[in-house]
Amino acid sequence: MKNLNIQKVQQGFTLIELMIVVAIIGILASIALPAYSDYMIRARVSEAAIMASAQKTTVAENIVNNGGIGTANCAGVTNLSVATVNVLSSTCTTATGVIAVTTTAKAGSVTLSFTPAVNANGTITWNCTTNIDKYSPAECR
Repeated sequence: MKNLNIQKVQQGFTLIELMIVVAIIGILASIALPAYSDYMIRARVSEAAIMASAQKTTVAENIVNNGGIGTANCAGVTNLSVATVNVLSSTCTTATGVIAVTTTAKAGSVTLSFTPAVNANGTITWNCTTNIDKYSPAECR
């Protein structure tokens, strides 16, 4: 009878290989989760910027109708009366036309301030300032 030398072929992964894969996934997750959290807050803050756009339109119409920035800039502007999940409040300053929108803690407690300015040719532009640049929309950074 012949003595057959049969070798076994390895099937599956060793424990060390599996531990390396788990470690790599853990490292990637520790980097991705904070970035995802910041992304979610940014998305929530964008709701505040969108909410201000309707108010910006009304203020811009008032500035055009009044021939410049005056005392009736906020006529017809509806401020937020009930807080939403992401937006806490919105206000319009009558004398200057500045619109301030504040987000909730869930949305990073960001305050966006939109200030109108009239150019020499009569074009209205909006300057945006914020208290936290990290979560603010691109137009406010």
